[in-house]
Amino acid sequence: MLRANDLGRGPVWLVPWLLPVWAPAPADFQRRVSQGAGPGKEMGMRPRKPCNKPGCPTLVPAGQRYCRADRQQQAREYNQNQRPARHAFYQTPEWRALSKQVLAEEPWCYCGARATQADHILSLKERPDLGLVRSNLVGRCGPCHSLRTAREHGRWG
Repeated sequence: MLRANDLGRGPVWLVPWLLPVWAPAPADFQRRVSQGAGPGKEMGMRPRKPCNKPGCPTLVPAGQRYCRADRQQQAREYNQNQRPARHAFYQTPEWRALSKQVLAEEPWCYCGARATQADHILSLKERPDLGLVRSNLVGRCGPCHSLRTAREHGRWG
């Protein structure tokens, strides 16, 4: 929006977020810019909001839905009630020994990182009979294993 100033020297910008060329920047301008201040933020901080679990009074950072305690509770409930029974296989002594053997024989993931997990080439879901067969296992780092599992099965298997 433009209007002629009283002295007739030309237009003056009346849009509040645009400063005239001759106006000095506020004293804290550089600090605000470096902290990411902008719409919806006050000096780089977005306000906290209540946890989405009904009755929970905890305030959580913007971008999160649940407080830490409720996220941990959800994970516990998922592991107890929804996680498939085939995951009990990974707690057996046979699997633990074979997993250690795989990591000793293949200490590096294909991406170049240190292998930390033994991964089934054909998943336990597809071929449960190959669960303890060494030729069906490969060493992978955590991120590669998680990415592959999430792509194949959705969530974590």
